[in-house]
Amino acid sequence: RGLSSEKNTSLIPVTGLKVYWKFNEASGNIANSATAVGSASAVANSDLVVTGATYGVAGLFGNALSFDGVNDVAITSSATITDWNFLNQTGATWSIIMWIKFDQFTSRFWHISTTNGNGGDTGMSIIGSATPADRTIDVSIMSAGADDFSYTSTTPFDNNTTAFQFMAITYNDATGDLKVKINGNTTETSGGHNLTNTNNAEQNIRIGENSDGVLDTAGDYDEYSIWNRVLSEAELVSLYNSGSGLELDSIPINAVDGSIFYETDTNKS
Repeated sequence: RGLSSEKNTSLIPVTGLKVYWKFNEASGNIANSATAVGSASAVANSDLVVTGATYGVAGLFGNALSFDGVNDVAITSSATITDWNFLNQTGATWSIIMWIKFDQFTSRFWHISTTNGNGGDTGMSIIGSATPADRTIDVSIMSAGADDFSYTSTTPFDNNTTAFQFMAITYNDATGDLKVKINGNTTETSGGHNLTNTNNAEQNIRIGENSDGVLDTAGDYDEYSIWNRVLSEAELVSLYNSGSGLELDSIPINAVDGSIFYETDTNKS
């Protein structure tokens, strides 16, 4: 009768998954699918409200959301701002993963932020570096307008505007380590980035441009996730999947114990 005692675990547990935007919608808000893939940590009311961006362009999987570099933005405007404090307060531990197809490398891009980057602001930001042609990124956490830390990556994106590229950033305040992984390159680690900040984030998450309407992204986003834990190198490699990517709602199962017990009656061999 095939009674099974198999024990299965996901190769990438969704523990700590706060946000998962797939961008498959044809209109309206971009749903946070973290709960749908089994996370108990999803941020409430964190669907993205989209202004200007184009739906339904070809993504890495399904659709992507396209930003044309002029006043396109997506904001978690209904979430509670303090829900994002795990990104910028003392004890912060997080991972941010995204796939992006660039239109060009001539301007800075506002990939994600909970701060506007102005005097008095507090929050985390990931933007294109001050020298766009080098195809790197700046990661910073601000406290009341001063940088708790700011780091410019050394690993560049590929000089490619036809394919989606992988970006993963992890941060652990306990160790002070910030890690950046671009595509399948070796993960770079920068240490000594400890926080003293206990202030609340300045604003809800913004993707595509800051609230001054500058640093507009020109490119397409897909498979965007935010976690309040540091994903391991093995997990990042799995998500990159040799450049093919991996959807969180189709993560393979690892059979830890494959024993299966069968009951038979006395007349069966």
